[in-house]
Order: sequence, then structure tokens, then C-alpha cells
Amino acid sequence: AAEVDITPPNGTPMAGYYAMRPSTGVLDPIFAKAIVVEQDGRKVAIVALDLTYTTRPVVVAARELIAARTGIAGDHVMISATHTHSGPCTIRLEGCGDRDEAYTAWLATRLQQLAATVRAGVADCVPVVFEGRLDLAIDRRGQPSAHTDPRLAVIGFQRADGGFAGEVAGRRVQRL
Repeated sequence: AAEVDITPPNGTPMAGYYAMRPSTGVLDPIFAKAIVVEQDGRKVAIVALDLTYTTRPVVVAARELIAARTGIAGDHVMISATHTHSGPCTIRLEGCGDRDEAYTAWLATRLQQLAATVRAGVADCVPVVFEGRLDLAIDRRGQPSAHTDPRLAVIGFQRADGGFAGEVAGRRVQRL
């Protein structure tokens, strides 16, 4: 597993606000995170981008980079976006402006670094599962919404050389 910081520089157009809004600072950094799982000689990679959206060209390019750096076939690489509304604009959004080409090009270099980091960080692991609670939907009275399930399953990996501790929304979660 590995991660790289993909926080955009100040001035980068931000997505999810239905108005043109450039980044003015960083409260929390955003990341590209990847994990590679291998069983019986077959490897797959799962990549999560802290972006509102990703596009087919970005996915195709990232798969090619990952394949070149790791030897994992592109069709064994899953790439997704977390859909954060506080991430950079990576597609044309009506009323929000166009994607930032400089950021998109820089993102490709960060994904290449991510692929190299994943390859270098191979270790034997066993899967572990945690359950946490995440109250995302709060009603106007400050109560958890009855329309959502606050239980959150977390899948992680415990390295053979040490323990794995998990956290969800700042709260420690326990191994099941």
C-alpha cells in the first residue's frame, strides 16, 4: 500500500461549488492511495483518488503508468474517485469552469510516483476487517438521520512484521 499527496496549489479551480472558486489554502491535504493484492501470482491494484471526478483519459494513463512501473496489467487496476466536493476541478463543470490542465498533468506525475512507491513497498500481509461508526447525515436538530446507516466497514491489511491500527473519522476502530 502507498499514498501520495495530490493537494493542488493555491489558485487551482475547485469543483463542487457550482461557481468558479479557486483554492485559497489547505485545511486537509488530499491523497491518491493504492493497494496491491496478490494471490496465486495474480496481482490487482486498487487506487482511490481524493477528487470529485476522474476521467477516462486519466484512468487510461494511470493504468499505463502503473503497468509500466509494476507489471500489473492495466485491466487489473481499478481507479476511483472519492467524490470530495473540496477537490480540484478535473472535468468541465457547468458554471464552475474547466479543469486545470497544469494540475491534471502534475497529477499524472504523482500517480507515477505512487506506482513506484507501491512497487517498492511490497510486504506479506493478511486482511483484517474493522467496523466503525460514521454519522455523516445529521438532521437540522443535530441528530443522526434515520435514513442512513452509520455503520462503516473498513478493510485493512496487517503486515507480517507488526500490528495494524485503524481509525475512522478520528475514532479508533476495533478488529472484528
